[in-house]
Amino acid sequence: MKITHGGIDGECESGGRRKKGGEMRRFCVSACLLGIPCRWKGDARPCEAVTRLADDPRVEVEPFCPELAAGLGCPRPPIELVRGEPGAPVRALRVDRTADATDPLRAACEAEAKALARAGGVAGFVLKSRSPSCGPSTPLHDPDGREIGSAPGIWAAVVRERFPDLPLWTEETFATSSGEGRARTRVPPRTRGFP
Repeated sequence: MKITHGGIDGECESGGRRKKGGEMRRFCVSACLLGIPCRWKGDARPCEAVTRLADDPRVEVEPFCPELAAGLGCPRPPIELVRGEPGAPVRALRVDRTADATDPLRAACEAEAKALARAGGVAGFVLKSRSPSCGPSTPLHDPDGREIGSAPGIWAAVVRERFPDLPLWTEETFATSSGEGRARTRVPPRTRGFP
């Protein structure tokens, strides 16, 4: 089935986004984990456990790629998280330091969070690990490109701010039996963070 959402126009390996019948649980998933080629190189990183979740008839999966939604294109130059001085805000900069994608990424992520809330919320999130836009714990660099620690990606930070009570998995933690099992049995929660 063709998926068009959040700047994504591609094929989902799981065969679709919307499922019918019974009580639905809705999850927002990094689009690349569903096999949609939206990463900076133009490829995908499909995850078998996420595909199984999308194939569950009781589940609705909402694919989202912050970088496509922010208009960064695909393929695109890679970005990384950068902090100039201790305590300075984290920025999403191109690796060659010729552009700052922080503001368009943040705007796209805020818009997606509001759209999810308006649509009735979600039961949880499965995000791409180590991604500067999605990863809950992503390498953090200094202005010279040296790794100095870790920080949440832009979308992961928005998710934690707007949906603090909901589970947030990476594809790695979701693939464990406890992550996948919890997702399949979780009841839809109240949406938090928006009126």
